[in-house]
Amino acid sequence: MVISLLFRGAAPGTLTGGGPTNCIGRRSTGPICAVLLPMAIRGFAMGLAVFSPWTVKAAMSLLFPILNDALGSTGTFGLFVAVNIVSFLFVRKFVPETKGLSLEELEARFRTEGEAARVA
Repeated sequence: MVISLLFRGAAPGTLTGGGPTNCIGRRSTGPICAVLLPMAIRGFAMGLAVFSPWTVKAAMSLLFPILNDALGSTGTFGLFVAVNIVSFLFVRKFVPETKGLSLEELEARFRTEGEAARVA
């Protein structure tokens, strides 16, 4: 547990780090996240950015005791590790690199890729 907390503290986007999750679930960076979103979807996306972490936290709080009774502590945390590994692999494979691109370039890139996917 201590090792896990040490890694979590050093990881980007966590309580002590920065990173891509600053938009999601962090009240203090809400205005920053709002600036990063295109105007066409800003309201909906900010609502989703606030709603999703609270929903996940509620589900975790509800399911943890049930899972802990069924699987024990080792099984429960093993399941959490497995879910995190799958999440990491999903992001690694499907989330594009955006470093060094302006918001306008990103919007144009995603728009052309989305149109190409609809045509194919």
